Amino acid sequence: MLGKEFRYEAASRLVKNHAAICAFAMRGRGRDDSIGPAGSILSSLSSAFSSSPSFLGPSPLEKRLWPAIDLSLRLVACRLLLLEKEPPSRRCDEREGAEGKLEIRKRADAAYSVTACASKYFEGLNDDVVEALAGSLRFLHKRVSIPRDMSIGAGAHFRRALAFVIDQVDAAALYGGNS
Repeated sequence: MLGKEFRYEAASRLVKNHAAICAFAMRGRGRDDSIGPAGSILSSLSSAFSSSPSFLGPSPLEKRLWPAIDLSLRLVACRLLLLEKEPPSRRCDEREGAEGKLEIRKRADAAYSVTACASKYFEGLNDDVVEALAGSLRFLHKRVSIPRDMSIGAGAHFRRALAFVIDQVDAAALYGGNS
């Protein structure tokens, strides 16, 4: 089953490089979606200058944003490891036995539970953190480099799981959030 191997590869890369990926995503905080592609020289230069480290330490927004990015990437890893299909389906193949159906249903329920907890967390964030989180995750989504970072199949699964989390954050921006 190639899809499973690709999902596991993407999750493995994400877990192995978690801190570096969080730091990279922080570069996109509060950005506009209209930034050029990853290969754009102007895009690279502008991101380098806008994310230069402060000698005063992290800002209050950065202190609140890091745990949100961390949780978001953990949710991506969870979706990659738990789900057999995107989006999760409660229906199972008739060819699979009862044990296989039960296992798929348990995985989908676990993924749903984790997603529900993360959604509640996102809804409790301040509006500025939610906006910065959405920008950071979109920045990461656009700049995952294939095949440098992971294979084409793994990158597709990673982007799909990340897009789901971005949708969760966007929903929190619409329905939740505190000023």
